[in-house]
Amino acid sequence: MAKLDRICREANVMLIFACSYGLTGLVRVSVKEHTVIESKPDHFLDDLRLNNPWPELMSFAEAIDLNVQDPAAHKHIPYVVILVKMAHGWAKAHGGALPSTREEKREFKELLKGRIIAMDEDNYREAIDASFKVFAPQGISKRVWGLDP
Repeated sequence: MAKLDRICREANVMLIFACSYGLTGLVRVSVKEHTVIESKPDHFLDDLRLNNPWPELMSFAEAIDLNVQDPAAHKHIPYVVILVKMAHGWAKAHGGALPSTREEKREFKELLKGRIIAMDEDNYREAIDASFKVFAPQGISKRVWGLDP
């Protein structure tokens, strides 16, 4: 088996060795080592700058009224706008600081939940699910700057 394994590895051929002893057995798969690169990370934090919106995003968000009475219009407000406006309101009420503690983050989510007026408002559910993006650290990480190994 060892000699056949060496020959197969040199030829870059996979070897599957199986041996059965009644109800027990052994299966060995032998293949030359190869590198696998995961091109898509498991989690991706898209940088929407919700904690520090650029001027155009802020002016777009300010032009939309979250208190609109029309249910159809209320459920079509983009979740990003909801998060930007709610985070801005939170910061105004808390001395410019965004939620940072577990309790504050829970309060922020409850604030979002309190704005839901109909059960089918997926935009508010998206905002609640994506609220962690508001709490993400601002700016470019120290690792990117080369300051942290």
